[in-house]
Amino acid sequence: MVLNGCLIAALLWLNISVLKGYRYPKEMAVDLSFPLKGGTYYIGGGGNSRWINNHNAFPPQDFALDILRLNSMGNRAWGIWPSELSAYTIYGDSVYSPCSEEIILAVDGFPDLTPPTRDSENPAGNHVVVSCKGVEALLAHLMAGSVAVSKNDTVDAGDIIGRVGNSGNTTQPHLHLHLERNGPPGKILNGDGVPATFNNRFLVRNSVFWGIGNENSLFRTHPGDK
Repeated sequence: MVLNGCLIAALLWLNISVLKGYRYPKEMAVDLSFPLKGGTYYIGGGGNSRWINNHNAFPPQDFALDILRLNSMGNRAWGIWPSELSAYTIYGDSVYSPCSEEIILAVDGFPDLTPPTRDSENPAGNHVVVSCKGVEALLAHLMAGSVAVSKNDTVDAGDIIGRVGNSGNTTQPHLHLHLERNGPPGKILNGDGVPATFNNRFLVRNSVFWGIGNENSLFRTHPGDK
């Protein structure tokens, strides 16, 4: 009975920890345009708990999202862990600015790596930082040579800023997005994490949705999502 009681208590604690990941400080959230379109997307990591978002262990990335695209079979790639980058459905997809403001930082020149090789010394790889509504939005792991903006450029929401790649500290092609506030301007991973919403929806791990347009009004979540 003692053992069963301990197991029940552990499972209750785990479930509470996971459910916590669905809650977020709404007063802090910044609503953005979704940075991808034309596909069915899946959140591989996201939410306000490290049980559903491994980035949550690092304060600047508390609410970070890792976004993948699903193919016609409902998988992120053709194969379990293919080494060919083109086998990953999201690889090469256009990435759009999530807001209409200024480019704070634009970095290109890092190679796309063969999965599961990582570049831990340059964690963001090729990336763009956009000033968005009082926060800085980092869009990371972009394709080598694809960054289409420069520092101090002004962009509108929906302008192409690059393409999804596999550069930096990543094991497979995906788009990493997180928001920071109160850090040194243009210096990533040095601020406070801020939650992002899209059409006032907070996305968490296993969310499946359609990015069928770049305006929030065209963002659609899976009918089963709440």
